[in-house]
Amino acid sequence: MKRSKTLALARVAAVCAYAAVVCAPALAMYIISPNAAQRTFFLQVGLFSSLLAFPMLALQPVLSARMKWLDRLFGLDRIYAFHKAMAITSGVLLLIHPIALSLDSMDLYLFTSLYLPWNIQIGKLGLLVLIVLIFAALLQRVVHRTYERWRWLHNLLALVLLAVGIIHARLSGRDMTSPPIQLIFYALLALGIGSYVAHKLIGPARREKRVFHVAGVAGEKRKVWTVTLKPSPGARPMKHIPGQFQFIKPIGCKELPDEEHPFTISSYYPENDLHASTIKESGDFTSLIGGLRPGERVTVQGPFGRFSYLLYPDENEFVFMAGGIGITPFMSMLRHMAFSKAEVPVFLFYANRTEEDITFREELDRMAGGKSPKLTVVHVLESPTTEWQHETGRISRQMIEKQIDGNIEKKAFYVCGPPPMMRKMIEITRTFGVPRRHIHWERFAL
Repeated sequence: MKRSKTLALARVAAVCAYAAVVCAPALAMYIISPNAAQRTFFLQVGLFSSLLAFPMLALQPVLSARMKWLDRLFGLDRIYAFHKAMAITSGVLLLIHPIALSLDSMDLYLFTSLYLPWNIQIGKLGLLVLIVLIFAALLQRVVHRTYERWRWLHNLLALVLLAVGIIHARLSGRDMTSPPIQLIFYALLALGIGSYVAHKLIGPARREKRVFHVAGVAGEKRKVWTVTLKPSPGARPMKHIPGQFQFIKPIGCKELPDEEHPFTISSYYPENDLHASTIKESGDFTSLIGGLRPGERVTVQGPFGRFSYLLYPDENEFVFMAGGIGITPFMSMLRHMAFSKAEVPVFLFYANRTEEDITFREELDRMAGGKSPKLTVVHVLESPTTEWQHETGRISRQMIEKQIDGNIEKKAFYVCGPPPMMRKMIEITRTFGVPRRHIHWERFAL
């Protein structure tokens, strides 16, 4: 879907639909319950916070289900960022709920008493599950090797919290006796569970019937591998636009666990059914990627992402800013430009720690100075040798002004790399007066 008024309207409609669903139970309460507006302030805050939190929780599986239409509208990385923001928001609202009710009664018995009706105890159980979820998320940031266990625990606790929440609301909420509100709650519950089942059970089962095979594993630079995949006879080839990414999960591989991870598609092979991802060893899973062998099976889900120059046809002058393995989406775009004979000017600022870390250097050198595209490569090393004759340090505003002769604000900027580098590059780009719509980035972590 190209950028247009239609895309903008579709985005607005999607956001409005989300807001309407989230607000539906609270609005229904005020419409149906004649005495809702006369309740005390803290009671209204407590009830309103819970009525907003439950739809947010119910919609979390929808946001994480990798729906193609949402990806086409916003990009999957932004959907996942919104998913995280709504998880935090709903958690805060759930914490507000018992606090506001305690302030309404001017008593802390909801927190301190052990002798409460079991429907209230279920609510306290939900609060405990929420606290465990928060601590599990914090633990995952500290202990990176627990990611797969954390994700399993996260999914399980989220479902438990959703179930506990609706049981507590059904038994304790004075407004839950109304059939319209009950209908809204059960519809949201069905939507959340249905999305989870489709994403976690139905989708993976279907993909395992249409597997891809490893066609080759080639070593690039230090600890970097290009994995080429081909579809089995029952699978459709990966039809992607340059810059997009995919999820890959090995099946029964001896060297790698059966875990699913996202990788950018670095290739562009328009004349055959192959596609490839270039992967750097940077974690417990990727450190084993070189152990893949030709013929081994993987499942593939994708393509995803809006980080592609083809989606913005009004742009015709480009500045690509890559850090480390963040070069991969740019390689796909540059290869597409070469294949389509697109005579467009491209400045590529490519930052690495050492000269040995420069991936695709030979291919980039061959492309540089050509017509399709008109590529200028600026290599930047943080730790160069004494023989290095090019740019050193980190990409800076002065370096960009030195390499690009005027009209910087008229160019489209694409940024991909480690998060700190991306934040700095986006900040520098905005100082040039580049319109926000011409600054694009892709986050590594989903």
